[in-house]
Amino acid sequence: MIVDVAPRQAIDIREFVRFVGTGVTATIGNLAAVWIVARHGSFGLALLAGSIAGFILSFVLSKLVAFRARSWDRAWAEALRFTLVHGAGAVVYWVVGFAVGRYVLPHLLDRPLSELGGAFVGAGVMTATSYFGHRFFTYRTYAPRSRAQPGTTAPVSASPAPSGERSASARHSEDATSAALVGLLAFVGLGLLMPRGVGLFDEGIILSDAMRVAAGEVVHRDFYSSYGPAQYTIVAAVLGLTDGSFLAVRLYDVACKAVVCALLFSILRGLAGGPLALLAIAAAWLWFAALAVFPLYPIYPCMILGLVATWLMVGGSLRPGGLRVCAAAGACAGAAALFRYEVGFFLLVANLLGAGVLIGLDAARGGAARRYAGVVVAYGLGTSLVFLPAAAAYLLVAPVGSFWHDIVEFSTKYYAEMRGLPFPRPWEPKGGVYFAPLIAGLGLVEAGRISWPARRPRRDEAEARARAVLVLFSLCTLLFFLKGIVRVSAIHVLLATIPALVVAAILARRWLGGSRLPQAGAILVLLLTIGPPAVFAASKLRDAFTSPDNVLASLIAERAGLRSAPGEAACRTTSRSTVALYPPDHARAANYVARRTRPDERIFVALDRHDMIFTNPVALYFAVERLPGTHWHQFDPGLQTRADTQAAIVADLQDNRVRWVIRDGSMENPNEPNGSSRSSGVTLLDEFLDASYRPVASSGRVAVWLLKSEAVSSVDHQSPCEATAID
Repeated sequence: MIVDVAPRQAIDIREFVRFVGTGVTATIGNLAAVWIVARHGSFGLALLAGSIAGFILSFVLSKLVAFRARSWDRAWAEALRFTLVHGAGAVVYWVVGFAVGRYVLPHLLDRPLSELGGAFVGAGVMTATSYFGHRFFTYRTYAPRSRAQPGTTAPVSASPAPSGERSASARHSEDATSAALVGLLAFVGLGLLMPRGVGLFDEGIILSDAMRVAAGEVVHRDFYSSYGPAQYTIVAAVLGLTDGSFLAVRLYDVACKAVVCALLFSILRGLAGGPLALLAIAAAWLWFAALAVFPLYPIYPCMILGLVATWLMVGGSLRPGGLRVCAAAGACAGAAALFRYEVGFFLLVANLLGAGVLIGLDAARGGAARRYAGVVVAYGLGTSLVFLPAAAAYLLVAPVGSFWHDIVEFSTKYYAEMRGLPFPRPWEPKGGVYFAPLIAGLGLVEAGRISWPARRPRRDEAEARARAVLVLFSLCTLLFFLKGIVRVSAIHVLLATIPALVVAAILARRWLGGSRLPQAGAILVLLLTIGPPAVFAASKLRDAFTSPDNVLASLIAERAGLRSAPGEAACRTTSRSTVALYPPDHARAANYVARRTRPDERIFVALDRHDMIFTNPVALYFAVERLPGTHWHQFDPGLQTRADTQAAIVADLQDNRVRWVIRDGSMENPNEPNGSSRSSGVTLLDEFLDASYRPVASSGRVAVWLLKSEAVSSVDHQSPCEATAID
């Protein structure tokens, strides 16, 4: 049969008219939502509600009415593509509207009319680009129409083969594209809401230690650290490649979180379906948004490695010949240990324990032992190939005693006593920390139900895979939860929360199709999955709208001329970065010291007292761009409050001829129910500072001290954003 393919039409007029009509309807819905919410809440919240309402209306109407894609089988993929096109259209609207309204029409019209005209032109271009984006990409209605030649049978459609006949490579390509879109959307959202405020302690540790690594210093040998070297090395590399860009470092952090979201989608899309996968991603995104005040925390790369390793072990446990996969999983555990030593260990234990359980359930006793031995050897080899070379390189230049002190001796003796927090009550706001162990327990119960009675013949492949995922990710969740049980808080159990989302999505998928009791359990799991992060993130997102100057989106708007910078913003930045915001007193002190010190000079960031310590503003080393003058620059209760450590600090200050000290009296002790709220009675460091240094400038409760034998360096002029000199 001869088939004549009609010429393709770039635009379908009827379809385009329907698309414009749905756009107008969605706009009306947007405005209605803004009007309703503005009567009961803030204007910023109303705009957010309007955007969400308009987006949902636009997607549903364009799908069902404009492009007539009535099937919901692939709605999740269409929603992702729609979001990408929608975002691209918004960018086009802004760029075209701004350019035309500011630079083209002002030559022809008054400014108010030119700006209005620019908005209309931008809207028109956005409408056209969005239509073609949806026609060619989202719904793919651009296809040739086929007709039979005269004398032949009925026309034959030139549409692609049914989805079930698609090749495996096509499915993998589409899955990879969808995961990449998820990661991109997560990156954009988290990036725009990225807080500009610098974490004076937690983030400061990473930034200052990266400076020390970049200067050739070795972790543990040259400076105290409770983390491994990987995060410091990566951040140092980013700073070196970007000329010290704070924004680049933060975007690296956002990228890690976006990769976690993409991995969650990639894992869950086939196991739990698109909607539940997106729900799990939404929960992860909300946790990341709520805890955005803890950037650069080394657990974020560990999340990536943990998800990859555990997912690889699913295949390694199901396939008798999957030893290469197990070795790759072991390599991930070895890499995780270079970020956080204990995380790598817990990941190794969880993966090998889970593999042992699964192999024991699936194989005869003798065969199980041989298979498991092979898995252990392969996994251990992969771990060793990554971790042991780094350990050997360290031992060539540093004594093992330094590592032992920082990671083993101090942690076992003092961390629980000085940093420990009690478990919250389940109904308290912090009760969300119980989500991970609860879901992990339910996951193991469901895995046991699949396997009951013990050692029966293997079920179908889908059931075997579901059981493997439940066992491995539940054990990973429980082992990671152990890392956070000393200092119980949302950020410290977040490492366990992420794999728990995988378990929760699979449980919901399995139970939603059951009887009433399993369905009720599925609903409870879904509420526990999305409820705590939504509540926790609500206040953080509300802060972003009530204090928009603190997020990156506001800076982008300022640079684009869409809003003016607040007057006090200039005194929250330093000469190093206009993106990073510090408390004004800290920024002024940093600017004062930076203008009066040599680039190769070391400084000391201290407190107003050192017999009782909670944290110190380590980030000021990064703000001033000066290296610390002591091995013990990061303060922890139980360490810098000891006489031997304070004596070592005094010796370092003398040996390094440290002239400048920033003493911070604003780092209030929160009086937590642990040893950090008790005085050690050791005042050796305070006595030395009082005897050897004098205050020369101050801003609020942050003072700048100078060695008594030194004179204050003269500068051309006193900046208004510097600490005030003390006469």
